[in-house]
This record gives sequence, C-alpha cells and structure tokens, in this order.
Amino acid sequence: MSCAVKRRNQVDSEKSKKQEVVSDTISYIHPDSLFNDTIVPILSKNKDSLLIQPVQDSTRKQRKSPISDKVDYRSQDSAIFDVRNKIMYLYDTAKVNYQTIQLEANHLKIDMNKKELYANGSSDTSGRLYGKPVFTDNDKSFTSKELAYNFETRKGLITEAITNEGETYLHAALAKKDSNNVIYVKNAKFTTCIDPEPHFHIQAGRGKVIPGELIVTGPAHLRIANIPTPLVVPFGYFPTKKNKSSGIILPEYGELANYGFFLRNLGYYFAINDYIDLTINGDIYTSLSFGARVQTNYKKRYKFSGNIAVGYSQLQYGDPEIEKDFRLSRDFKFTWNHTQDPKSNPTISFSAAVNVATATFNQFNASNVAGIVQNQFQSNIAFSKSFRNTPFSISLNLRHSQNTQTRQINLSLPDLVFNVTRFFPFRRKKQVGELKWYENIGFTYSMNIRNDINTTDTMFVRDFVGVLSNMNNGIQQRMSVSTNVKMLKYITFTPSVNYVEKWHFSNLRKVFDPASQLVQSDTIRGFFSTRELNATASLTTIIYGMYTFKSGGLKAIRHVMTPTINVNFRPDLGDIVKGYFGPNGEFISYSPNQIGIFGSSPSGMSGTVGFTINNNIEMKVKSRRDTITGEKKVPLLEVLSIGMNYDFARDSLNLSNLAIAGRTTLFNLVGINFALSFDPYALDYVNGKAIRVNRLQVTENGLPTRLTQASLNVNFTLRGESKRKTGATQGMTQAEQMIATNPDYYQYVDFNIPYTLSIGYNIAYSKPLDKETITHAINFTGDINITKKWKIGLNMNYDIENNKISTSQISIYRDLHCWEMRASVIPFGIRQSYMFTINVKSPLLQMLKLQRQSGWANIQ
Repeated sequence: MSCAVKRRNQVDSEKSKKQEVVSDTISYIHPDSLFNDTIVPILSKNKDSLLIQPVQDSTRKQRKSPISDKVDYRSQDSAIFDVRNKIMYLYDTAKVNYQTIQLEANHLKIDMNKKELYANGSSDTSGRLYGKPVFTDNDKSFTSKELAYNFETRKGLITEAITNEGETYLHAALAKKDSNNVIYVKNAKFTTCIDPEPHFHIQAGRGKVIPGELIVTGPAHLRIANIPTPLVVPFGYFPTKKNKSSGIILPEYGELANYGFFLRNLGYYFAINDYIDLTINGDIYTSLSFGARVQTNYKKRYKFSGNIAVGYSQLQYGDPEIEKDFRLSRDFKFTWNHTQDPKSNPTISFSAAVNVATATFNQFNASNVAGIVQNQFQSNIAFSKSFRNTPFSISLNLRHSQNTQTRQINLSLPDLVFNVTRFFPFRRKKQVGELKWYENIGFTYSMNIRNDINTTDTMFVRDFVGVLSNMNNGIQQRMSVSTNVKMLKYITFTPSVNYVEKWHFSNLRKVFDPASQLVQSDTIRGFFSTRELNATASLTTIIYGMYTFKSGGLKAIRHVMTPTINVNFRPDLGDIVKGYFGPNGEFISYSPNQIGIFGSSPSGMSGTVGFTINNNIEMKVKSRRDTITGEKKVPLLEVLSIGMNYDFARDSLNLSNLAIAGRTTLFNLVGINFALSFDPYALDYVNGKAIRVNRLQVTENGLPTRLTQASLNVNFTLRGESKRKTGATQGMTQAEQMIATNPDYYQYVDFNIPYTLSIGYNIAYSKPLDKETITHAINFTGDINITKKWKIGLNMNYDIENNKISTSQISIYRDLHCWEMRASVIPFGIRQSYMFTINVKSPLLQMLKLQRQSGWANIQ
C-alpha cells in the first residue's frame, strides 16, 4: 500500500540512510512494502512532499519479512522510517495494532530486525509524565513508564507497571511478561484501591500473576498510607477468576461480651457448575458455642431460579455450674425460595417461599433490628395448572404459619382448590345484536380440600405422629349464579345466589353428667355435612357533580358519588344444639361442626337491607408542566365510604354499626387512612357488667351514636431524587448494580439517594362496651447524606401511650474510598449494643478490618 511521506530536507549522504517522514496519520502498512530496497519517488499534490512507493524488482529474490502480519499504526505528529536499519519512529499520541496486540504511547519505536517494540511517555515543563505506554494483549492491559516487547517471542519487560486483575490492582517497579501471558513482578504492590497512589497495599518483593487465575507472592506485609504495619504473611494467595470458582471463605474475627472471642463465616464455596453452587460455613466461639450453615443457589435461564439454606446454632453463655447464670439455646432455620420463569410454561406455575425456624432463632441469631423484632414466620409452596380454552384450573398449596411468641404453628398439608371461572351457558355461539338479559347469567364453581394441623412447636417436634393423627380435614364447595341488568339507563341491578356445602370428618359432642355436674366433650370421627345459602341483590349508580371556577388557578372541583343499596337474605341452615352444656350446668348452645376446618354454618335467619356510599373528591388546577391541557388533577379525598344496614330477621338490635372509612394522599407525600365505627344502641349494666340493650343512643343520652372504634394512620415519605438515571446500570460496580436493581439491599449504602425519610403515626381507640384501650405510637425511619462521604440513618419506634422508646437503632456510615466505616447502636431496651467496623470494601480482602462490638448478640 502506498504511503504519503515527506522526505527530510537534510540527508546524510555519507551514511546513505534512506529515511522518510510521515506528517499525517497513516492507516496501515505491510513491512515488505515499507522496507523494500527499491523505492520510486512520485510527486504529490503538495510540492514539498514526495510519495515513496515500493516497486517490485523481478531480478532480485524477495526477502521474507521479520513480521508475518500487517501493522496498523498512526501518530498525531509524525512518523520517521529508517529504511536501512528497518526502524520506525512514531511521535505524539502514537498507536500500533498488530494481531491481538495494541499499544498506545507518546513515543513508539519499532525495530523490524530485532522484532521488538519500545514505548515511553514524555515529560511536560513541570516534569509531569504524560502519554504513558498502555499495552493491551487480548483483554490484558498494562500502564507503564517504559515498555519493551518482542513480537516473535511475545515477551515483554515493563517498568513501573500498573495493571488490574479482577478486583486487584498491581503496581510493580519491574515486570516481565512471558509468552503465556504469565507476569513476574518485582517490588510489587497489591491492592483493591483504584487510586494511582493507593491508600493501602500489600507490599511483596516478588510475585507471579496468572491472568484470570490467581496472584501468588512471597513474604509480604500490609502498608496503610505507605506506613508499614506489623501484619506480615509468609506468602500471599489472591484468586482473580472472573467466573465462579471454588475456594475458601475467610472468616470474620472479633469478640462478643456474651460468647467470647469468635471466628465467623469460616467455610468453603463450591462452584459446582454454571447452574448450581454450594456454600458451607460456620461460626465458633470460645464459650463453646458454634453455628453451621449450608446454602445452595440454582438457576436455569428462562426456566427457574432459587436458593435453599439450612442453619443450626448452639449458643451458650454463663457458667454451667451456676444454673441461674447459664443459658443454652439450640436453634435451626430452613429457607427455600423458588421462582419459575413465566415464559417457561404459561399454563403451569410453581413457586416456593419457605421460612421455618425455631422460636428463639431470631432472638439469638438475627443480624439486624428488623430480624430481632420479627415474630412471624410464614411459608407457602404453590402449584397451579390452568387448562387451555377451558374455564378449569387447579391449585395446590402447602402453607405454614408460625408465631414465635405464642409458639403456635398452623399447617395446611395440603390445600387443594379446583376452580371453574365464570362461564355463560345461555349465550349464543354466534352473537347477533345485543345480548339478552338471560345471556348475562354466569356460573362459578370451586371446590376446596384442606388438611390442617394446629399445634405448638414443642408438640410438633416431640410427638409428630400424634400431631398427624389429629389432623383436621374437610371439603368445601361453592357455587354462585349471578347476572347484571341495566335499569333506567343509569342503574345497574346485580342479583346473585350463593350456595356453600361443607363436609367435615370430625364432630364435637357434649354430654352433661348429672352425677359429677361436669360436661364431657368428645370428638367423633365420621362424615358430617353442613351448608349455607344466601341470595343478594344490589342497585348501583354513579352520580357526578362539578363546580367550575371562572378565574384563578383553581379550575374546578369534581365529586363522584357511588351509592349502593343491597338486600341480603340467608335462611337458617345452622345445626345448633341447645342444652345444659355450660359451666355449672348453664343452659347454652353450641354447634357440633364448630371444630370443623371450615367452621359451622351461621345460625339463625338473616335478612338485611343496607346502603353504602362511596365518594371521591378531586380538583383541577392550572399546571405549567402540562403543555397539552395546561391542567392537572389533584385528589382531595380518594375514598370516603359510609355504610350501614338493618337486619329485619332479628328480634332486637336490628341496626348494625355505622362504619366510616377514608383514604387520601396530600402533596404526593403524606398518606392518611382513617376508620370510625359508631354504635346506635345504648349500654346498660346488669350485675355490674355492661351490655348492649335494644334502646337507641339518641333516646337515652341525646347523642345519635356512640363511638366504639377509631383509628388513624398517617405516613409521611420523603425521598431525594436519585442522581442515577433509572435503569442505567452500564459502567456500575457490582455493588452499585445491586443497589440499582434492589434499593432495599441492606449490605450496600447508596449515596445516589441524598436522603430518605419515613414517619409513621398510628393511633387506635377501642371501646365496644365500657372498657377502652388506646394504642398510640410513632416511628421514624430514614437516612441522610451529611456530606458526599458521610451518611447517618435512624430507625426509632416510640410508644406515646406508655411514654417508652421500643427497639431502635442509629447507624453511621463513612465512605473511605477503598475502605468503609460502619457504626450502629441500639441505645435502649434489653438489646442495648453497639458495633464499630472499619474494613476494606472489596470482598477479596474482607479479612482486613477492625471491629469492636458489645451487646447481647451479633448486631450488624
């Protein structure tokens, strides 16, 4: 390929050197065409320039090039060719590409005879070095002061080299690269700090880097701010594999007041394959306490993903010889989360969220405040199947619910539901014109088969067989027929009939023994059935009201009211048995099916007429942001519901309580929910006990109703605008990506959110008869960036009624570039504790930390 070159004006005729200068950027050139002995000058458009074009001499034998492939090169200033010695010089922002090799530097020299390349930078007037050589071979890159490289052997010598391998940055005074890309270094610094002058490093005299595998060093010591520390190791081993690899999990160390010195999270990680891994780790304390955990993660793309974890701990503190000071707890926890990709099978779904633990597991093993106060564990394993082009579907659930305070466990093993979605048997296959009224009649059907276990955690472990023998099971079937009809154009009439059939396999029988004056209760096994039937009808319409303003920023106020009148009738299909079954032979009634899994049918006939009025109020104001209409809607009252009914089948107390509930949001910041319940009947006292009587409150006390229930919940949420664009994860670190995809991930601190604040205020009042109860509390949760590097967080709960602060936590975080500092304090209550940690951010060097803590447990 011909190249535009400018012949130098001063030529040394005695040395007969053939040199050419290129002042413009050059694309690429093959060495045969550049260093051929025969050249032909051709005048270019620029009179001061010549084109030097190689010419093939047929009488001479073609010599083999020292470089076997084309060299793509360019420079900002000039290129000088020493044709006789076959050396090329490139100046100012020079770049050379050869096969998989790329080199950038301010000065470049290519020696074709020696097959070597030399590069170095330049110094400005202040002595600062710029244009340092940057050498890249495949995906391996170096920055250096000077560099020499042999094209044939693919070996290099690098001075003041800087490179990174995974999360590790390597600074070496001298580095040698062999043909297999293995690097041997001298006077090396290993660090995870990205700064050119790292804030900390591990200093080693010699080392070896196997790209994509590991870094090995000889004797090394830790330096912080280039100050040597007494932390010395005989050798260093740093895995740098980018993909998953098996290896040892280094432990955390420290001291706890209750359990002594410890090593935590010591274990091994098994990278089994691309689809599954396994982690085994454990804890050990000088108090002879210990813990062990096994966790596996699995994932198959477009199919499913999940994880399984099992944990066991035996924690003890105090002196076994002194019983009152000694405590021993044995706890375990099992979790399983499984998610199916919806695209894998549109008709079948399987998911699992299992969370089972002993009652004291969180009390002694929780790592944060949220875990400490958690006393509910729930699990669900769900399978569902829908049948294409049919209304049929089936679902199977295994459920678990556990309360660690009451130690009660409820299990559903299993809960099977067969469902028929609404279908219209009277509709024509080919519809012509509008639907007839009877064509809107729809049917639904469902069958529920349940097997429940209700027991305590101790009984579940000690007598599992006995617990299974007392399993409560039954079958429930539901069928409904409904339709809707437009009346008078604006009113919707919706009648429906619902039938429920319950089958139980156990029954309750009570017998009064006159001799002992005691009531004997017995559970009878067999087949028992009970049923329910009710018919409902409702009339609904929507009423719109609007008031417009002729001037000002307020344009209009709109009120939407949805009144509903409903009628409900339920015949008496109950199975009440009356007799002397109460304490001391009192005459009471009970239902034999009350111990059934679906309960007994309601007793007594019911016929109610009721009303409900739902309201929505919003205003329309001017908005500069809306460039189309220039207006926006602002909700004043999102929901205001008022309801009451009258039961004409009862002989007394026919009116129900008047219920009022509402919800609204102010300024998109404050959420308000409230509920009120008013009893229209008065109270009377019989033998000192308050009871409701069939006399209206307005006639007894002059007040229309009596407040029995009231609650108010106010939530204020304020969140600063993120500095990162939504969905923009390119160029982020792994930690930043975790924050972007899961903002609640507690392990990382996101400084892109300048502040978050959530204040919740709750007050509840209850006085159904003469005794009242009040709960009154406020909670604060939030954090704020004090500076670009400081963040402080608060989680506080205050019981206003009892004037007491419950479990609260204050946390402080400081970003120290490649290090981080965390401090957390629980200042009040029996769980008072603190923790202070300074550690390296990178998980690779997680053992480099200073931790001080005290308190009742492992607060983090």
